[in-house]
This record gives sequence, structure tokens and C-alpha cells, in this order.
Amino acid sequence: MLADYTAKEIYLFAVCRSAEVSFRLDAEVTRMTTRTLGTAILLTAVVLTAPAVWGQGGGGRGQGAGGRGQEAGPTLPQSVRPPAVTPARTPTDPFAAIRAGTQTPAQYQAQYRYLATVDPGDPFHNWGGNLWNQTWEGQWLAAHATGKTFEEFWNSLQGTAGQSLILASPYPYRSAEEHWRAWRTSANLGAGPANRPATPQDWSGQWGGGGAGTVLQRDYHAHASPDYKPRYVMSIQAEIEGRHWWPADSCLPNAHGGAGTFTFRYAHFNGPLVHFNNSNPVYEGRYIMVGYDFLPPEQSIPSFMGESIAFWDGDELVVWTRNLHPNMRGHGEAEYSGQMEMIERYYQAGNNIVVDVTRYDPVAYAAPQHSVGVFTRANEYAVPLFNECVSTNNVYHDARGWIADVAPGEPGYKDIFDLTPWYTNWMRAEAAKKAGDAPPAPSIMELAR
Repeated sequence: MLADYTAKEIYLFAVCRSAEVSFRLDAEVTRMTTRTLGTAILLTAVVLTAPAVWGQGGGGRGQGAGGRGQEAGPTLPQSVRPPAVTPARTPTDPFAAIRAGTQTPAQYQAQYRYLATVDPGDPFHNWGGNLWNQTWEGQWLAAHATGKTFEEFWNSLQGTAGQSLILASPYPYRSAEEHWRAWRTSANLGAGPANRPATPQDWSGQWGGGGAGTVLQRDYHAHASPDYKPRYVMSIQAEIEGRHWWPADSCLPNAHGGAGTFTFRYAHFNGPLVHFNNSNPVYEGRYIMVGYDFLPPEQSIPSFMGESIAFWDGDELVVWTRNLHPNMRGHGEAEYSGQMEMIERYYQAGNNIVVDVTRYDPVAYAAPQHSVGVFTRANEYAVPLFNECVSTNNVYHDARGWIADVAPGEPGYKDIFDLTPWYTNWMRAEAAKKAGDAPPAPSIMELAR
């Protein structure tokens, strides 16, 4: 059956179906409906889309990402709670040691991480971002059907702590605007911001990794504002019960996640425009205007990727992003509000791009948050494929708030292999007319005779 489809069709099917999970209530037991075809095609797609080989490895995005394959950094400090962040030696020139060759991108990133030890009293059971893997297939409802209480089920899920981020900012700035002004003033040895890099930049190709790394749930909770602490607990409670909500399952962008770094696969320069593109699972494109100011408030509409302006400080791109749509990515990550603003600094060091991110959100955060991502250029380039989610997504949330999907043959099912959906809809309407479920309307060609 797989031979009947092209590699592109298989890939597109896998992208759209990989997020789908179907829960069915049967004698009060929820079980996951696994479709053999979807699983087989997904596994085949992994092979067919494997040509993007990373030069030095690269982790995923957000929780669980950590720039794997990078050279080892210093030994991480171990403690139950994150140690105090080391203030930046030169707040206006954070990448000085990388440029001088005395520090690698991985070492720069490692200084903002620590090794968390297990806390027996942790209400989040020492979990980071991988708790959802233990709960999203309806495990709690299945346990409930066997007579287990929720407390018994939750106590059976124990994390192991491990690597987490030191979220506290190493910078003295209290707002994104103060941060931006300080870096603009000091740019190019005090000469001010530039609209072009000091030397031509080649950021072509495909980039992987970029994720800041795992953040323990207790660390996210500790850094949330008093108003947002209960909201974070709500998101974790939902994932424990198996009633997750993730942006991608509703065809919405993951956007900037909880740990701060935005994942991109392709970077393009075109005059004053820098375009960062991440095509999966839903297209996420950032359009960064170099040398421009933000739009007037009456012309600015909040969006998931936000509005970004930038300047060049030598060969380092400095970006300020605001006017964001509030978002919560799930997977144990923290929510941010519509007042969140980011200051990012990008620098290419060989086959790596290192990005330093500081997030300011007076509504959702107790204090500014900081993270570092390291991207790695792939040895081979994979052509990006556009994933159009809306017309192929069969996932929805039912009346109880649990994730479900429309199965083949059920009303409303969207078939990705139907390459002429307009014709399918036409024939459905014609059948309705013949059955008397729609008013008769003869062909205009018949009327012209």
C-alpha cells in the first residue's frame, strides 16, 4: 500500500497524523486507538526524511532539548534548587569570550545550567518536560477503571530531576526597553547600531537544535508570578490526567515555548529583512526588520510570533520582539502573557549559531528569565515542505476537555489523500439533492438548452 504513494505524500501524512490520538470510552476504560496504517507510514516517513544530518548533533526544541552532540562544557553544579546566576562579566558584550576563542558555544550555554537532585518533597515529583509521555495515552482513566485513586496513580509517577536551566537573568536590566537601549548604545564600540553586519554572513543551509534545555517543573513554578502560579499548576494537572492542550493539536504555532529559544530551520537575509523559518509541525515564520522601529500601536496587531526589530553589533544580530499573542505550549512549559517581550542576540561561530535570550513579562513572570540555545548547521540540506494543518487535522477536544480525533468514516473526517476535496464535497452535495436533503438545482448547462 505504501508503494502507491509518493515520498512527499507519505511525509505530509506523517506530519499531520503524528499528533493524532483517539480516545474511546468503552466500559469507562479509555484506550488509545492505534491505526496500523498511520504508524507504518510514520515510521516510513522517518526513513524518507532522514537526509538532514547534523554536523555536530542538535537537540529538539523547548523541554527536553539540550544541544546534544556539542562538545562537553564544564561540570554542572548539583543542588536541589538552582544556584544563583553568575552576573554577566560584560553585560553589553556577552559573546566576547566566544569571539576570542576562549569559550565554545556549548560552554557558554552550560554556565546557565545546573544538575538538579531529587527532592522528595517536590509537589511536581521531580519531573521536567517528559511527564506527558507517561500520561497522554489515557493512563489515568485506565488506572481509574481498575480501582486506583488519583493519588495512587500520581504517586506511581516519579521523575528523576536532572539537568535544568538557571532561569534567572545574568543581566542588570529591568525591562526589555532598558536592555535594548543599553545594547544599542554600546553597539559597534560605541558607534551605535548598524543596518548590516561588519562582515558578510552566511547563515544558509538547514539548522537544528537550538533548544535551551529541560526546565524542571518546580523551577518554572518558582519563576511564575503569583497570578500565574495557579495557571501553571492547572496545565500540569491537565497533563497528569491525560487531557493535554497543545497549540499544534489545534493547528496553532508553538511560537516561543517556555524556555525562551525559538527553533528555526532556515535563515534568510534580504536587505533589511531577516526571515527565520521553522516549518514543523505548523509553519512558524519570523520576519525581523533591521534598522526599523515598531509599528504605531494603531497599526500593530498581536501575533503568535510577535513583531521584531533588530540591528547589527559587529557580526551579532540583536533582536527585540513584542506584540505577542499570549501562549502556552504545554509539555511542562510555562505560559507567557501578551506583555512578554524578548531581547535576543545571535552570533555564528563556525557551524553553530548561539542565541542568548532574555524574556521580560511583568504579568506572567516573577522576574526576567534567561536562556541560551545553540543551533548546528546540517551537513546536508533537506528541502522544506509546507505543512498545511487546518484542512488535514482531525484532532479536537471533546465536551469533557479530553483530546480526541475524528476517525476515517466518521462525519467530518479530513482525508489527506483526497487530492480533490472540492470534488468530494460536490458529490456529497449532489447526493444530498438526490436524497431530498437539499433543494433541487439543475445544471446551468441544462438550463441553457
